[in-house]
Amino acid sequence: MARREYNDIILWPEYFDSGISRKKGRRVSKELSVTSPSCEDIFNVCRRLSLNPELEKGRAHPSRWYDPKGRVKVMKKFSKSETIIKVAKALSSRKK
Repeated sequence: MARREYNDIILWPEYFDSGISRKKGRRVSKELSVTSPSCEDIFNVCRRLSLNPELEKGRAHPSRWYDPKGRVKVMKKFSKSETIIKVAKALSSRKK
């Protein structure tokens, strides 16, 4: 089992999904959210932003334990909220 590094940030697809409410786990506004983002999309955006991403397939967000979409671990260069906003902006511009 991999050890959790405290200088890593976990990014779940649920953070950016426009089909999920804030209460269920979305972390960005509707304007920045996208329809059904995949871990691969997030991974590619994070790589473009030089965040040293690591893709972990088969992982499930705790509130949606029955739906293992995966997650992306990135190196902590900014605060978690700043990182989420940067990734969301890049994702939404890429999906449009």
